[in-house]
Amino acid sequence: VNGLSSSGDIEPHIDRYLKESWGCKEYQAAFWERDKYCDRKYVTPPDLYYKDGLTNNIGKLTIELSMSLATQGWMLMLCNGGHTSSLKSRANTVNMNAHPGQTIQELRGGIKREQQLKFTRAREGEVAHEPLLMIEMRSVPADPPGNIQAPGHDMFRPKHETARLNLANSRQVRDWIASGQYSGLIEVNGFNTNGVYQKLEGFIRQFMKGSAVGPTPYCDCLFTCNTFRQKMHHASEFWDGYYCGENNFGKYTMRLCDFLVDHLGEWDLIVCNGNAAERAWLFGGMTSLVAREQQMVFRHRPGGRAVFMSTVVQDAPLGRAPFQAPDYWKEGSREGCSPHEVLP
Repeated sequence: VNGLSSSGDIEPHIDRYLKESWGCKEYQAAFWERDKYCDRKYVTPPDLYYKDGLTNNIGKLTIELSMSLATQGWMLMLCNGGHTSSLKSRANTVNMNAHPGQTIQELRGGIKREQQLKFTRAREGEVAHEPLLMIEMRSVPADPPGNIQAPGHDMFRPKHETARLNLANSRQVRDWIASGQYSGLIEVNGFNTNGVYQKLEGFIRQFMKGSAVGPTPYCDCLFTCNTFRQKMHHASEFWDGYYCGENNFGKYTMRLCDFLVDHLGEWDLIVCNGNAAERAWLFGGMTSLVAREQQMVFRHRPGGRAVFMSTVVQDAPLGRAPFQAPDYWKEGSREGCSPHEVLP
């Protein structure tokens, strides 16, 4: 915790919340630790954080802490998440053949999550305790086929048969990577203000090919979706991970934002940040696939507002065929009979 030197009034509340609600304890510095890098430091209990692969409950904890500080007049201003990874350690990146009988297995525990939150004191006229809504979009690489296994020792097997089996395994790994199968997930945390969960469910079902799963231990409401896409990149896929190229997360970030801010008209976007994690498997060498993540936090605006709509423009047609009209223009526009038309 930092910033307490200029905001001492909130320190007792933070200390009480972290100890009583989360079960934290104050960090006891060792004798060799001379320099302090923060104002206060706490140690969390082992069961505070939920972690299962890339799934975690940091978003849920973020909303809980933010709403607690809001009761004291402090508003969430910014937050950003990240991680450090030890998946590409030297022991995992040595290029070698799979040993006899080895099956493909996932490298787990190499992702260390972190989240940074910044709060500001509510100014006059601002209401700090308005409900918050966090939406996290994630794409998780699918598991490889379970039957990928190096051939075991067999002194009677011909060498060409062993080579054929190894080639078949390599092709299975190649085909699994090329298939690009991902699971799309949307995690929502925060109060179900004015039935926003049900409204999101309708939007996700209609426009994101998804459905509601319901509450889970790590988020207040989980949705699945089948619209997230990622592309390969021409750079080194070994170090950056496969499917580290272009993706459509920005497209659906804007669609969700437009739905909540403009269509529903009662939410304001205050935070948006992205991250790229990875899942990795060991089969001889290491194979990693990039997992994209996007985090958005909205603050409720009571009473809503009038949704902005553009006015209809009454343009006059050109009256003649324009010079060098693009091929995608419709016939009326190419002949100059229509001022503009909308493509489907």
